[in-house]
Amino acid sequence: MDPHFYWYLTRASGLVLFGLVAASTALGLLISTRLGNRLAERAWFFELHKFSSILGLAFLGLHMAVLLPDPWTNFRVVDLLLPGVSAWRPLAVALGVLAMYGTVIGVATFYVRRFIGYRSWRLLHYTTFATFFLAMLHGAAAGTDSVEPLVRLYYAAGGLLVSGLVLYRLYDAEPKPKRSPLAAPPEIAG
Repeated sequence: MDPHFYWYLTRASGLVLFGLVAASTALGLLISTRLGNRLAERAWFFELHKFSSILGLAFLGLHMAVLLPDPWTNFRVVDLLLPGVSAWRPLAVALGVLAMYGTVIGVATFYVRRFIGYRSWRLLHYTTFATFFLAMLHGAAAGTDSVEPLVRLYYAAGGLLVSGLVLYRLYDAEPKPKRSPLAAPPEIAG
């Protein structure tokens, strides 16, 4: 077997993982905007959003699992689970560890929403924005291919896509109806 097999697999799985995280984040943003409603059915975007998140979780597991037997990296389980423990690029790896936890939380929210209520779900689901940017910074700082122009472009494209959709969502937010502070709540008025 090629002595760099694990290194190749780690790099490939990390790049695919970033693409899936970017896609999932972008799809989630499209679900919450009028632009998404114009492009396709919301249910279709939701299924793609959920599928890309779950597939991303699988690639996250692969990305982490292949680091352990790699003879060049010498990662231990604790290095992959606790931020700041890794001797190799501690900050970059810590960002990846935090992104890993954010990814797990983000995927879990699909399954716990009915138990925790909409407000708690929404608060937890907002962590996916931070997760995306942590993953991007992790890949750019820890990835050995990050110096390659195409990889830089890949990360920049993902960052621009998600940032653009966040700005669009903020700009295109539907205004909430304004009420007089003395007006009765809608369920009582009438």
